[in-house]
Amino acid sequence: MDSLIEVKGLWKKYSGNLKRSFRYANQQLVRGIFGLPPPQDLRSTEFWALQDVNFSLQRGEVLAVLGHNGAGKSTLLKCLTGSLRADRGSVHLQGKVGHIIEMSSGFSPRMTGRDNVLIRGRLTGKSGRALENYVAAVEEFADIGEFFESPVQFYSSGMKSRLGFAASSSIEPDILVLDEVLAVGDLGFRMKCYSRIDELRKKCAVILVSHSMNQVSRMASRALYLNKGVVCFQGEPQQAIDLYHQGGARPDHRSTSFKPELIQFKVYCEGLPVGEPGTVVFGAHLRIEGTIRVDAPLTLSIILHQAGAGAIVEWNSRRSGLHARPFSAFSVELGPQHLCPGNFHLSLLGFSENGEQVFLSEPFHFKVVGDYFNNISLQPVAKWVFE
Repeated sequence: MDSLIEVKGLWKKYSGNLKRSFRYANQQLVRGIFGLPPPQDLRSTEFWALQDVNFSLQRGEVLAVLGHNGAGKSTLLKCLTGSLRADRGSVHLQGKVGHIIEMSSGFSPRMTGRDNVLIRGRLTGKSGRALENYVAAVEEFADIGEFFESPVQFYSSGMKSRLGFAASSSIEPDILVLDEVLAVGDLGFRMKCYSRIDELRKKCAVILVSHSMNQVSRMASRALYLNKGVVCFQGEPQQAIDLYHQGGARPDHRSTSFKPELIQFKVYCEGLPVGEPGTVVFGAHLRIEGTIRVDAPLTLSIILHQAGAGAIVEWNSRRSGLHARPFSAFSVELGPQHLCPGNFHLSLLGFSENGEQVFLSEPFHFKVVGDYFNNISLQPVAKWVFE
């Protein structure tokens, strides 16, 4: 099967100095007039934003591009859509390319949603009955009601996202690029988008850039993980998600603890101590034992974080009607941990009777292993009955 996207040996560099970047651009313009290639080596203040990126994408595939801020994702998309010219390598696209979908969606803020969609349709070569059908399809899918006749500048970010997705996906492109398209919007609209992408992926190739691992696990058939412009992995989405979480964990980062000497603890899994970073099997029972070195009663809180994300669970002693006594030892049974396989860390906090924070422990890092189904953090096991 022929590839709709073929990227070979793609390199792109930037200059960290504004004045020198203008000078380098002028020099490159002059070299281009005389048919000379751009310089291959880095000059002063320059750095590689992309280094030797290679991949191909066929019809029916969804490629997720993962990476933290500064990894090179936006640069890659701009090179793919022609907004930037690569310094080395080549990009070959076959067929019609859907717009990169962002919050602004490329619409004129002073024009109404209908007028913007009309212009988008004409730019794609539609006219007459085909243009009318296109506008009607966008209006129906976006479902923003009377705001379709209002200037885009009065739209919320969610309405812009709705209109942008509807306008770009309704042209039935051969290549569709989605850049954080589902970062906003209610659950019902996101499900509509998932359904639309499932329809489109049978006819086109999709590139998805997202910081939402739920979207990646839901839609992607392959994934590419970028780190500082280098492709560190390309293959199964779950392995790329694991790398993304590990990159976000950064266990060597500067400590955010507060008076950690006031709390000491150990984590046990099924009765056995867990080292750091440790490994925990899905559904295993966790217990924490420790000592508190504070000369006053306090509330003890245990907060669990998913790597690269926020807090997902808290166990608070006040929920059990208990307080820690001064200079006391403690034991906490956390029960079975039905967590999505991936990287996590937990911290212990102490609060005085008037609510002031007394201490915050160093984070304890561990990895959950087991069968992977999707990226939802908590996956408790229920008792199902089907008749």
